[in-house]
Amino acid sequence: MKNFLTVRAPSTCICFTLLLLANAALNMLSGIDTEGYDFTVLVLFLIILLCQGVDIALDHVEFRTWRQYCITESLILYVVNLAVFRIIFWHSFSARQLIIFTLIFLVIVTAVFSYFRKLQRMQADEINALIAKMQSDAPRQ
Repeated sequence: MKNFLTVRAPSTCICFTLLLLANAALNMLSGIDTEGYDFTVLVLFLIILLCQGVDIALDHVEFRTWRQYCITESLILYVVNLAVFRIIFWHSFSARQLIIFTLIFLVIVTAVFSYFRKLQRMQADEINALIAKMQSDAPRQ
């Protein structure tokens, strides 16, 4: 439950908000008609939930290194998102779409993994500082 309240719910809300803002900005810049926008919002939310499901499933797999976890999750999410976008959003498929999608995906996945890695490092430093303080406050024998 703690993981849900501290990681899953906030990351879902943040991702959903950022996707909505990015989608709205792209629609305004490209002049795309926003009719059917509620469908797009629903699909984006379902994609986020699907990505959270993949992450939850991978939490139960033992990886030797953080890098293996990142690469595995990135590859799975890349394939899943590419398939969803191809089936639902792209009426045609071009090399340009694939390149843009790949570049955006790499930027986002790098930012997300960097953020959570930094968060974990800060939490570890905080715990280590508390342990060091407890050890220095402990009576000497």
